[in-house]
Amino acid sequence: MSVAGEPLVRPQTFAFNRTRKLSDDVKIYRLPQSAVGQKSYQVPDGAVPDFSIDVHYKYHTLYVGDGSMERVADKQPKPVIDSTPEGFFSTTSTFVDSESPERRTITMRREKDDALLSKQRTFNDFEGNLYKWKANIKGDLKCTRVADGVIVATFPVHFSETFRTTVGEFTLLKDVPLKTFYLLLSTCMVNYQMERRRRRSRRAGGGGGGGGGGDGG
Repeated sequence: MSVAGEPLVRPQTFAFNRTRKLSDDVKIYRLPQSAVGQKSYQVPDGAVPDFSIDVHYKYHTLYVGDGSMERVADKQPKPVIDSTPEGFFSTTSTFVDSESPERRTITMRREKDDALLSKQRTFNDFEGNLYKWKANIKGDLKCTRVADGVIVATFPVHFSETFRTTVGEFTLLKDVPLKTFYLLLSTCMVNYQMERRRRRSRRAGGGGGGGGGGDGG
């Protein structure tokens, strides 16, 4: 499903690595095939991330490259998607194409829970194609293209509190246009954050709602 003038991104796997123990910011590294599924894999020292996501209380920003690097004239990080996650009393998140002059915007909506206490969230990409993220009871995520039922991406989560460890592996399973790929990375991160908060709230006896920014866990 290519878009005129827009490159396709081929199937590949990325590690989402937390940058600091008390931060939800992640750096995203393309994994060699030999490292896929190996939770003990360590990103080489000095490796430059392919992407990064700055996670704040009310917004996330997806960058190409390292968004935390020094902002000097010849090393400006490139923001590609700005997102506003759903809050405690809302069911929608918004995602803005930071590169487009018109700042194209799409909305992801949280759907009704199913019997297994999982969450489903749906969004249309910038070309109008509908996708659905669904989390199982453990928090693992998969994204389906609704028109044909094809799974386009998965995100099994890793449970670890260790400094700079991988919180999950994002695997793109089908060719997608570049902007759709950016949306998949950004919507995946929002789903991961919201599901983690919901599980924590449920364990603590709370209502399991959404919520914005980092809680360091």
